[in-house]
Amino acid sequence: MSLSCVMVDNLTRDVRKKTMRAVKGKSTRIEKRLFALLASAGIRGWKKNVVAIRGKPDIAFTEHRVAIFIDGCFWHGCPVCAKKLPQTNRRYWKRKIKRNIEIAEFTNRHLRRRGWRVVRVWGHDVERGDGATKILDRIHRILLVRENTRGIFSSSQDKK
Repeated sequence: MSLSCVMVDNLTRDVRKKTMRAVKGKSTRIEKRLFALLASAGIRGWKKNVVAIRGKPDIAFTEHRVAIFIDGCFWHGCPVCAKKLPQTNRRYWKRKIKRNIEIAEFTNRHLRRRGWRVVRVWGHDVERGDGATKILDRIHRILLVRENTRGIFSSSQDKK
């Protein structure tokens, strides 16, 4: 193993545990960025963190049955970012991330069987300018093909 692959944790086990527990599940910086992007694009009719829908999508267009999940790169095992696991308790973290992926796949199947269109985006795509534009274009296209899109776009926004 090369030394560049080893990441030494500079925090004690208790401090690392406290730090990881402090990670928020909603109203994160990335979510706020996507909410702002939707608003600035004139896309409306969405709700945040809908508890009544399986998986609690970060964004849901309930009338149009479109659920959007923002998957954090560390927590969902992004193959692009390939975030390093903490050195302590690696087995736990591998299982945790694997389970998060399995839950996401189950949620996708569950919602799709019930007529929902599921969109999953990586956190790094929301943060990058070109990635954010692609996400908005994708959401826009999905909403256009769903039935009865009336009322989603504000009058100031062109319907491409």
